[in-house]
Amino acid sequence: MVINMSTSNIIPTDGFLTENTEESPSEIVTRRATLEEELLFKDSQDDCHRRKVPFRGVLVNKETGQPVDNLVVQAGREFALRKLFNLIPSIDTTLDNFNRRVIACFGVGIGGTPLGDPNNPIPPTPADTSLNTPVSLITTTAATSSIYLDRVTNGVEYNWMKKKFTGSPTIVLNSTTDEYYVKVTLSILNTEVRGRNINELSLFTARDTSTTAGVYTNFLMFNRLTFSTEFFPTENTKALEFDYYLYV
Repeated sequence: MVINMSTSNIIPTDGFLTENTEESPSEIVTRRATLEEELLFKDSQDDCHRRKVPFRGVLVNKETGQPVDNLVVQAGREFALRKLFNLIPSIDTTLDNFNRRVIACFGVGIGGTPLGDPNNPIPPTPADTSLNTPVSLITTTAATSSIYLDRVTNGVEYNWMKKKFTGSPTIVLNSTTDEYYVKVTLSILNTEVRGRNINELSLFTARDTSTTAGVYTNFLMFNRLTFSTEFFPTENTKALEFDYYLYV
């Protein structure tokens, strides 16, 4: 990405930024654009400065550094509003249950593009409540897991449809730049989604039903994004890691 400091024009070139230095205006330097600069560029292309709009979610592929916007769906926005004012939804019935509901995990699917057109994502809609075609992350013979959630029994095996985040969420409160967001890391390991393809991803809220924390039920979609299909051959060791930023 190139930013012309004299005209404020933003021109994309492979995620790199070229600018004049303050010390020597005639000197040109090139560096990797920051995430914030990438988002500003994307906003300028869309002719809509959305970066400060509440509940903007951005997913960043940690290998490429490219940000991808996604949609916080109606169920996710309702969850946030209810949390602010302790307005209990019918699915949770009591305040104690609702207090146990958090954004807990993510899931992936193969319903994000038309059949036969793997590189043409179908935009999500605000009314989406589930992945179009969910894909299991892993199959095990164990009936319990400390990492995976939402199991589906398949004979003597279990298909796990959702996964907890990698590490704990972190919050950034920068009053100088007016950037307020939470970041969570999502990982797909080289043992997961083997022999499958994915082109949609969602975060889910869920209610913790255990006394020791970590056993979740009653999953509700928070956001949804679609993207060009990622292929995971059975014998391949491909892995992916993402950072998800939720701005308010």
